[in-house]
Amino acid sequence: MIIGFGSNDSQKKYIYDGISLKQVTHINPYLIEAPDIMIESRSKPLSPVLAIQKGCQPTDGGNLIIEDEDYSEFIKKEPKAIPYIKRLIGSREFINNKRRWCVWLVNISPGELRKMPLVMERVEKCRQMRLNSSDSATRSLADHPTQFRETINPKSCIVIPEVSSENRRYIPIGFIDDSVICTNKLQIIPDGTLYHFGILTSNVHMAWMRAVCGRLKSDYDYSQKIVYNNFPWPELSGEWEVGSILIRRKKMGKSYKELIVWQKTMEVAKNVYVLVKKLPKEETYALSDQMRRAAVSIPSNIAEGQGRASSREFSRFLSIARGSALEVDGRPNHVERLSIKVDRYSNCVGRISTKVDVHPNCLDRFLAKIDGCPSCAVRLSTKVDKCSGRAGQLSTKVDRHSNRTGRISTKVDVYPNYADRLSPKVDGHSNRTERISTKLIGCSDHLDRLSPKVVWHSNYSERLSTDIW
Repeated sequence: MIIGFGSNDSQKKYIYDGISLKQVTHINPYLIEAPDIMIESRSKPLSPVLAIQKGCQPTDGGNLIIEDEDYSEFIKKEPKAIPYIKRLIGSREFINNKRRWCVWLVNISPGELRKMPLVMERVEKCRQMRLNSSDSATRSLADHPTQFRETINPKSCIVIPEVSSENRRYIPIGFIDDSVICTNKLQIIPDGTLYHFGILTSNVHMAWMRAVCGRLKSDYDYSQKIVYNNFPWPELSGEWEVGSILIRRKKMGKSYKELIVWQKTMEVAKNVYVLVKKLPKEETYALSDQMRRAAVSIPSNIAEGQGRASSREFSRFLSIARGSALEVDGRPNHVERLSIKVDRYSNCVGRISTKVDVHPNCLDRFLAKIDGCPSCAVRLSTKVDKCSGRAGQLSTKVDRHSNRTGRISTKVDVYPNYADRLSPKVDGHSNRTERISTKLIGCSDHLDRLSPKVVWHSNYSERLSTDIW
């Protein structure tokens, strides 16, 4: 970060952010274009919400911490220590899902501790490290070498990493239980609820955090006294404060199987499976497969959405289910066009008329299946009317073909005129034939002159004739 200062107030001010440049009229202490309003440090939250605090600082010289690559070997040599080992996470471990462990010996009896010599060795090294520290507060911790500086281990809490990347639009926030120990690199809210989690992960809180938080290099540095305690939490009704959606759903006591919409969509899926069996075999991995998938997607998304943690997620899954329902509703149009193409190839108007006559019976069967859905019946009736209209169009085309046949007959009647015009040409060819005959007669003398030569070569001709035969 580079900040330019001057003794005079420059009229032109610029804020550089990476490769972008913005000209502004004023730059406040938070390096944004806004009035000079300072966020003061607060020891308690501005709003009536749960307090936030740091996790446990080990201050042990690494002696009470077990790295993941050493964990298997340690418990193999010291199996009695397994009940006293818990997972340890800081910002890096929480964000990247790295594994570290610690020996959590809070309230352990001296007799139980002496049964674990490797643990005793680590505890002694921790005590010596604290005694040799130049910090008086650290030296005072030597009286309790089996414990971290703090011993905070709530049954449930919300965790917020103290430092996270500026490239994230939302900083990672999550829940943990008492099987995990948090270091001082995590901010924790003991007994935090989904209400607190929802507000902290909202876009509003993230925008607030980016504006007022500290920075480590350019990474976010989330602090309890500046960011959390100064955040203006929204005022909500008592129903929302205790967890809103989950509480109301629990009171309802309904599973997805009790939802009428789920039951109806299961019937739709069943009917679609029956319908696609009537499609051509070549559509097995095309139209048939698409219709089956879309039909199954409707009740599946309703069931999954019902099991989600918030109404917003439930609404999202219902939206997906609605899209699948529209897909299923549109597929019959493809089936209808497919059947019409087949009928056109057959060139049989009678078959089309028969199918149109049968449609009322099909409509009755469909109405029996979709009882209580008048809109579906209206759509089916419209399709029947369209099919009747198409049959009429095909009849009109047949009439047109008859007219065309009449026109072709008229053209045939005209052909004698063409024969009359050809007669003079035939007469002309007769004169040409006479001229050719004269030329042939003139050639007879030439044949007479050639006769002696032919006789002279008779023996040769006989031999040739024999070869030819």
